[in-house]
Amino acid sequence: MEHEKYFRRGMGTENVGPLLRTLVQMIRPQRILEVGAGYTTPFLLDGLKANEELFDDGNLDPSYKRWYESNNDPRLVIIDTDPLPQLDSKYVEHIQGKFQGKSQELFEKYGEFDMIWFDCGAPQNYQDFLAE
Repeated sequence: MEHEKYFRRGMGTENVGPLLRTLVQMIRPQRILEVGAGYTTPFLLDGLKANEELFDDGNLDPSYKRWYESNNDPRLVIIDTDPLPQLDSKYVEHIQGKFQGKSQELFEKYGEFDMIWFDCGAPQNYQDFLAE
């Protein structure tokens, strides 16, 4: 099992981690917000690391390659009451605490997020956060 040291039984995330990594590699987000750090966190980070390289089979428009190389500065912003400092990386920024009431602060600092992964709370918490 990949990233076994972060795995906790009963959370149901063992199949989600690889899916999230694949999504990150496919959509190449510049800003990811993860609310609730845990087993899926290293998979999100793996996806960002893999995106450092741009696959070019000879059909890639040179202007896109130049644009990507000059604009690729991805961030994984993690909000958690107990962040995982062992996952520190040039891509990761930890915000310690609860996610409620932080949406304006996040927008002012990071702008819009390309991908948001809620890995905590309940549906009502998510709705409240998105309505802020």
